[in-house]
Amino acid sequence: FVVLSFCRCWLFGFGSESRKKMSFGNRNAAHYKVPVKKLPKAANTETVESRYWKSFKYPITIARTAAITCVEMIPNSTKFMALHGTAVDIMDPRTSGTEPYKSLTRFKDKILTASIRNDAKLFAVAGKEKHIGIYELESRSNLRTLRGHSNAVQTIKFSASKAAHLVSGSHDKTVRLWDYSSETCVSAFHGHTDYVTRVIEMPNSNGNLWCSSSYDQSIRLWDFRTSSHQL
Repeated sequence: FVVLSFCRCWLFGFGSESRKKMSFGNRNAAHYKVPVKKLPKAANTETVESRYWKSFKYPITIARTAAITCVEMIPNSTKFMALHGTAVDIMDPRTSGTEPYKSLTRFKDKILTASIRNDAKLFAVAGKEKHIGIYELESRSNLRTLRGHSNAVQTIKFSASKAAHLVSGSHDKTVRLWDYSSETCVSAFHGHTDYVTRVIEMPNSNGNLWCSSSYDQSIRLWDFRTSSHQL
């Protein structure tokens, strides 16, 4: 009881002046000015690359009415190709903004895939129409049509090593090697049990080794020089 009474007297009585002094001291400490050390400005490190990206003043949004199924960059150019619905748009954001630089709209069904040759002179497109069209990039004229797949063509790729060769993968579960100069299917490769989703040429293989992926959860390696083809 004595201890509690003493604490109560200190809190509500003679201890109030001390508490005020403590509070006043804290307020002075809170307003104490802290010197700010000035650091030298960073040197200007602007490069050609940084100036290029600064030239884009605001984001460019390109909206389309159908889903974008494929985008391919045109080699050695600021242009790119976008596939949506039954149309192919060639875009150049540096000059044409959100409007197509050129368009190709002669297709009857959905386009799924495209490939541009390394020299940027030819491009190929394919999709649910089951065939592959080879076009001149500048004029957009149809040069060749490759027929042979029995279902939609999901993926195509020009060979980087062998002239006039193109490889395709389809929902008919096959991978095909084409000589597009003569519009002929050189070989058809069977092994996948579901849709083929992607084909890609192996580096430093002189166009002889290719990989394919599929919805059957497998990746297969093909050697076009052998009779069995599959490794």
